[in-house]
Amino acid sequence: SFIFEKQNSPTDSIDTIYYCNWGPYGLQVKKVRDYSTGQLNWVRENYVFQRNKIRKFSAHQVLRLREGYKYQQQTLNKVLENLPSFYFENCKSRCE
Repeated sequence: SFIFEKQNSPTDSIDTIYYCNWGPYGLQVKKVRDYSTGQLNWVRENYVFQRNKIRKFSAHQVLRLREGYKYQQQTLNKVLENLPSFYFENCKSRCE
């Protein structure tokens, strides 16, 4: 059951505003709505913060991986350049 209260607007005395008063149930609905809105706002802020944090972290990690890969590639190239030439004949002759 709805109870409508007649209240005059404080800004304009000509207008009449009707407010819906649901009693205790209305207060519960308002509390749930306010809580839900607050929770949704918090979830949204947290999501945006975490998303930006992950973006920064991911970009940083990708950069570190690339640098590590380049360093490993250079090191392996130097090692391969300094290795003596490998022939199967040399290996067979040393084993015999």
